[in-house]
Amino acid sequence: MIGQIAVSVLLLTASALLFRSLLHSMHLPVGFDIRKNLVVVNLFSTGQPSPEHTKLLPLLAQRVRGLPGVRRATCASRILLSGSGGGADKRVSIPGIELPQGQTTIPIKFNSVGLGYFETVGTRILQGRDFASSEGPESQKVAIVNETMVRRFWPGGDAIGRSLRIEGVDYQIVGIAEDAKIIHLHDAPEPYMYLPFAQTPSDWGALIVETAGDPGSMIQTIKREIRAVDSTAAIWEVQTSRDLMRYALWDELMSAKLVGALSLLGVFLAAVGLYGVVAFVVQRRTREIGIRIALGARRNQVIGLVLLQALKLVGAGIFVGLAAALIATRLMASMLYGVKPYDPISFAAGAFLVAAIALLASYVPARRATKVDPMVALRYE
Repeated sequence: MIGQIAVSVLLLTASALLFRSLLHSMHLPVGFDIRKNLVVVNLFSTGQPSPEHTKLLPLLAQRVRGLPGVRRATCASRILLSGSGGGADKRVSIPGIELPQGQTTIPIKFNSVGLGYFETVGTRILQGRDFASSEGPESQKVAIVNETMVRRFWPGGDAIGRSLRIEGVDYQIVGIAEDAKIIHLHDAPEPYMYLPFAQTPSDWGALIVETAGDPGSMIQTIKREIRAVDSTAAIWEVQTSRDLMRYALWDELMSAKLVGALSLLGVFLAAVGLYGVVAFVVQRRTREIGIRIALGARRNQVIGLVLLQALKLVGAGIFVGLAAALIATRLMASMLYGVKPYDPISFAAGAFLVAAIALLASYVPARRATKVDPMVALRYE
């Protein structure tokens, strides 16, 4: 019984740590508004390559904007946290900035985004402006950079109007956007660039649509519009904003569910076992309990007598379980975010829940002991 209770405490403590870590991750700032009703359609054209294919995504965004129930629509080479294309980068040199180890260029990740991208996904532009419709292939090349890139290369914060040389072409910085998670939810902030889709076109990417209501109800309508514009377009994935967060939290969610299920199973087995042990003890002490009642023992005294014996088992099991949890949770450190392996709330929650369930399982046979008829008990055996 002590072993079962100890394992239950260990599993419940681990489960509490994982759930607290999951809650922390769910409230992390991701750099876009996860409350928005977004539909993200990843697609590419399978027809013969042509300049017209690079206009497919902007054209789709323009057509979808006119659909009933659509608030905004834009396009991008990828959506943040989607896990696809997040490693793409361009070689960048910055006039007047000495790069580390004598490098002439450094790789910086980027995203090509269409008009209205920032407003559609909810990424804030902290300084400067968004891209304009007049900024096309023949105009001055422009870029928007994130906060981390500004802090690294322009500590004074005066990045607006500065120049970048990207793949040998001069770009002007016109805005500074808030940091956003690029590939994984727990990525450390790193320099990142946004380039206008019109100046860095592609025949593949993501159509991003903000809907007024349930995004799932608009998916078929959006697909029909895509087929009407380009029947050769291949749609390889359709996600909503909820899908994006579910994907980003998948590992943590599965770990928490698995350990949580095991901990509940352990507590159930421990409660059943403790119930059986206490019931056996009550049966063995029937004569003693009857004598105590005959001599005037009150009901609560009899219950306390039985529960005291159960508490010794529970206390020993909790002590062993907490000691084991102190060792085991050290191995979980890499799986936890925003919570320490020795989080006192998680340890207290695990011990308290096991103690409460164990005492409840012990109370039933203890209460039954108070109903012993003294005359029957005295004749017992």
